[in-house]
Order: sequence, then C-alpha cells, then structure tokens
Amino acid sequence: MEKSKKKNEDEQDIYFVEKILDKQEIDGEIYYLLKWAEYDNSHNSWEPYENILNLELVEEYEKQLTAKTSQKDLMTCKEKVTRKRKRTKSPYTKPDKKEIQAQIEQFKKTNFSFRQEPCIVGIHKPKNSSQYKFLVRWPDKEAAELVPRKKANEFWPQTVINFYARHIKMDQPKK
Repeated sequence: MEKSKKKNEDEQDIYFVEKILDKQEIDGEIYYLLKWAEYDNSHNSWEPYENILNLELVEEYEKQLTAKTSQKDLMTCKEKVTRKRKRTKSPYTKPDKKEIQAQIEQFKKTNFSFRQEPCIVGIHKPKNSSQYKFLVRWPDKEAAELVPRKKANEFWPQTVINFYARHIKMDQPKK
C-alpha cells in the first residue's frame, strides 16, 4: 500500500504499507491502523480508507477478519452444544445493614431536605453572581455555610419568612 506526502512541488516521498493491523469506525468513517514498511511500531498510524492507495491489502485484511470471526462463531456454537453450564455465584453481594445505615446518614448530612431546620444568620450576594445566598448555621455544626436562596425557600420556607420578618424594617408613614 502506498501513501505519498509532498515535501516540495517537485519532490515526493512514497511510504509503503507493510500490513494492516486493525480497523475501527469513528463517526461513520472507517480507519485502518497501518504498519509502515521500514519503520518501527511507534510510527504506526490510523488512516482513513480514502487515503489508502493499495486496496488489495484492505481486501486481504477484510477477508482475514471475516475468516477469524466465522471461526470464532463456529467454535462458540460447538462449545454451546457440548458444554454443560455450571451455576455460578452471582457477583452481587447483599450489602451489610451497617453499611446501608452509614450511607443513609452520610446522605442526610449532605442533603438539605433531611437535615434539621437551620438558623439563618445573614444574606449575601456575591459580586460575580446575580443570586442571593443565605448564610446558615446548622444545629449539629459549628461552621456556617452559604446556601442558594432558591434552595432555602424550597426546603425551609417558614425559616426564611421569619428571617425577613426579623430583619426587614418598614418605614411608618408620617401623620
């Protein structure tokens, strides 16, 4: 198989393919792994079908490929007929109750809907974001964390209302 590469307009290098090693399909296009003659395996490359000039090598490779697959199919058919199947143990093992309980507890700690009602300490709007975040403190933790306003409204609506009621002051109309 030949592949040419232009160095100059006048000069061409011709590369010969020693053999086709593999085949793959990417986005509907067929590529072949080529072993170049007089080069080591580090120079092997995937080339699309269109770039291959010696189509006889491709046909030969395809024949070998179909022969191999038909032999495999024939062997597996014989094995299916002659072999008796043994029962194997399932790779699935039933998880331990302690493991399950630990996973549930971890999930509850990280998921807002299962936590206890937090105390809203303040409200914050980061400079790089248009969304407000509540600074909340959990009863079981010392550190506070920022929670998006939408999540707080969803999980603890009454706590959010109480926070606004305590911190928003309305001006009384003058009489």
